[in-house]
Amino acid sequence: MSNLHQAQDGTLVDFQHIKRQNSQGTFFLWPCGMGDIRSHLYQNYCDILKKFDLILYNPRSHGESQGNYCFHQAVQDARYFMQHLKIHPPLYGVGHSAGGAGILRLANSFSFQKLFLFSPILNSRQALEFMYREQTQYLFTKLFCRERSYNPKLWDVLMDGQWLDYDHWNGIKDSIEDKAPFLNSIKKSMEEIAHPGYGVYDEIVKHGSKSLICIPEKDLWFSIENQLQVAKKNNITIATVYNAKNHFFKRRWNNIWKFITYAVNGENV
Repeated sequence: MSNLHQAQDGTLVDFQHIKRQNSQGTFFLWPCGMGDIRSHLYQNYCDILKKFDLILYNPRSHGESQGNYCFHQAVQDARYFMQHLKIHPPLYGVGHSAGGAGILRLANSFSFQKLFLFSPILNSRQALEFMYREQTQYLFTKLFCRERSYNPKLWDVLMDGQWLDYDHWNGIKDSIEDKAPFLNSIKKSMEEIAHPGYGVYDEIVKHGSKSLICIPEKDLWFSIENQLQVAKKNNITIATVYNAKNHFFKRRWNNIWKFITYAVNGENV
């Protein structure tokens, strides 16, 4: 049975609802930007979360989904599909990176018991500014361009950073070939994340009491200091996943899923 379902505009989106017998609740899982909810980062969830219903969501351009990724459209699609489900409560959200932002925005429309946010991108433009300051922009440049020969002009623009200036961007965007891996329009995606960008600071304040932010020991994609300040200001629980050395919590996801189920069950973690 296909996991592709039609969104309101007819675009096929990868969205799966797995039902369990004697379910103890439902987990909604949202991956990182350009990630896949069925990838190695999440491969252990089916066994560890076998007592829970699962909602597996790959936004447009992710997994098998068609279309072009847009944060606001991704939230709208998720909301549309969720409205047609019979959800077994309590509902828990797990979001990684941009998926953390998506879960927070989705919580405006649905009653989540708990939100587990892993290195959430709280503001997309601030994430870009952080990476240029830390000179780690090569990470998203490779994500969007693979190598310079794939799209030389796009590579040079992304590596340079001047495109964050709105007037500069308007002056050069027509000269960029509009192609990138996974995306139908890299220009539209660049404009959304930078001009003006999207943020979920209002949501983290609104839903902070039921949120848990988890951060790695080191993150090259978003400022850990920013997340710590936001958590402290809003009395949000924040935890460091030790021995997680990067934004993607490499080799730590098995322990992460166990940690989540312990937290849900009220056990000591």
